[in-house]
Amino acid sequence: MFKRIKLFLKRFINALKIGIFFFGARYLKIPKILIINGKKINLNLPDEYGVKITFAEIFLDDTYELSWIKKFSKKKKIEIKSILDIGGNCGLTSLKLRSHFPKSTIHCYEPNLDIKNYLETNSKSGNFDCFYEAVGSFSGTVKLNIEKDESVLSSIQSSVLGDTKQISIDNAHKRFGVDYLDIVKMDCEGSEWEILEKKEIFKKVKFITMEYHLGKNNFDHTRIVNVLEDLGFEIVTKIDFSIRVNYGIAVAYNKNFFI
Repeated sequence: MFKRIKLFLKRFINALKIGIFFFGARYLKIPKILIINGKKINLNLPDEYGVKITFAEIFLDDTYELSWIKKFSKKKKIEIKSILDIGGNCGLTSLKLRSHFPKSTIHCYEPNLDIKNYLETNSKSGNFDCFYEAVGSFSGTVKLNIEKDESVLSSIQSSVLGDTKQISIDNAHKRFGVDYLDIVKMDCEGSEWEILEKKEIFKKVKFITMEYHLGKNNFDHTRIVNVLEDLGFEIVTKIDFSIRVNYGIAVAYNKNFFI
């Protein structure tokens, strides 16, 4: 009961910060207007159940622990200037990132052109750049798999038949024109593993916040722990080693920047 009350209060307070009231998950409706950094902005989203859940996770639950990253970076006197959002969907995480880091440059990548109009509108409202490409280990073309009526579940796969443009994470980094990436956020339905293989890039990344996907009938959560530790990152979120789910959230910082 205490946990439920604590969660309700957290959601209620976070809702007030963006100018809405929260009375319970069953009553939640996606707003048309949000307050970001004291300004009202228009929000444009498709009528999808998954998008509604994603909205609650990002804005009410802070699932990517952006508040923690903001506090930790401020404590360490690190200014967040460059943010790479991989798998941005309609731009909700980029909007949340903008609320925490108003002076940062945010590049949001989303390969699903079916939701281009939503992302374009939200990128203008949130003053971030959007690119209609996938991000992976190489530049070229890939096949985009789109789940009907659930854009948040879109995924990519390497295929000679693919016609979706993909940029390598190396080139995505170069687009910023900076030496280091302050935050890399990923929610790319399984493509994160090939991206994380680019070890040289992640030596230049200060924070990772991501949803990882283990695949069908795979519940080995030690995989994400081993990969991030091998890259030199310290995980700050509690990894759920439960056999009930094959995905999770991992937030970590690069120990080489915070010795």
